[in-house]
Amino acid sequence: MNHDTRRQRFGPVAPPPAASVIVSPGEAFVVPARLTADEAGRRAREAIQAGLLRPADSHTADIEVAALVWFPVWRVEVSADAFYVGLTGRTDARGRLREVLPTGGTRHIDRVALVAARKLIPYDVTPSLELPIEHMKSRAEHPITEGEELAPDVSRDEAVAEAAARVRREVQPASAIYRDVDVRVRSAALCHVPVWLRRYQYAGEAARGGEVEECHVALAAWDGRVLSERHPSAMRAIAGRVRRLFRRG
Repeated sequence: MNHDTRRQRFGPVAPPPAASVIVSPGEAFVVPARLTADEAGRRAREAIQAGLLRPADSHTADIEVAALVWFPVWRVEVSADAFYVGLTGRTDARGRLREVLPTGGTRHIDRVALVAARKLIPYDVTPSLELPIEHMKSRAEHPITEGEELAPDVSRDEAVAEAAARVRREVQPASAIYRDVDVRVRSAALCHVPVWLRRYQYAGEAARGGEVEECHVALAAWDGRVLSERHPSAMRAIAGRVRRLFRRG
């Protein structure tokens, strides 16, 4: 089935959007850090100790000073069009198959895929990260002057392939007799985002088998949102609080 036939049966295929003009060859970007070390430390401690889901003895944990880490992320803009043909069945009131009908159509999506540019890391901020273009500034104009900068070890080609694969899985139908998926990468940019990382070691009443647990809170250094966190088990924390109540009683 050619492109004109698709238009006649299922309507026009959406044209690809214009590429975002944000990337120059060899140029890199950063998101400027705004949150101070004191404010980051305070917010991280609140996340460690606040609420019933944290152990009652969380204040005894060995909490490190908040450290500023620049995390590398590939920001990839991808568009995709899918055309598919399938079959569906129509049943009667008793659930018996009466007829088989053809189905089909087109799908179009535009996505911004964020791919971690570092492979071996103890935490990943990209699942909770949003990276609008307006937050990205040229690194030449906003150099990194403090904190630890993580060097990327994921190439542009690897990031583009991962982003394209994600969008392909999203746009193509789960089941179809025939499918045709066209994925186009519109831009790819490397950006270092600032993260306030506060690690802590916990060995209290909610620790697994009395072992020391390595935990952390990672905050966005531009607005203070929690991007990644790992704490002791909430179920063990609640159980410990219940035991404390019984002991007091």
